[in-house]
Amino acid sequence: MNAVPFDTLKLAQRLEAAGLAGPVAAGASEALAEAMAGAELATKADIGALQSDIRAVESSLRAEIAATRTELKNDINGLRTELKGEIGGLRVELKNDLEILKRDMTIRMGGMMTFLLGLALGAARLILHP
Repeated sequence: MNAVPFDTLKLAQRLEAAGLAGPVAAGASEALAEAMAGAELATKADIGALQSDIRAVESSLRAEIAATRTELKNDINGLRTELKGEIGGLRVELKNDLEILKRDMTIRMGGMMTFLLGLALGAARLILHP
């Protein structure tokens, strides 16, 4: 940023024309010039450069956000596919476990029926043939 050029003589003349005394007008314009000399004021070019920088940063951020969004969508789709595979595997395991349980229950029921039939035949034999 640059210091803005300032015409102290022109200001002093305007202040005198407005009714201020010559020494007061000169002192006021000198004081204002000193205050402005230490200050760095933004020019239109400085503001334009800053706006250009802001647009570049904004564009960069938008690109990064878009890339992150795409990456997240890909990650979510990958996890969805993985989860579907896991669920499918669990269904197969559960089906196999249920088939084994069904077979085991059939065997136990058959064993109990055989035992009860044998018990009934043995009791009938004792009762019929004392």
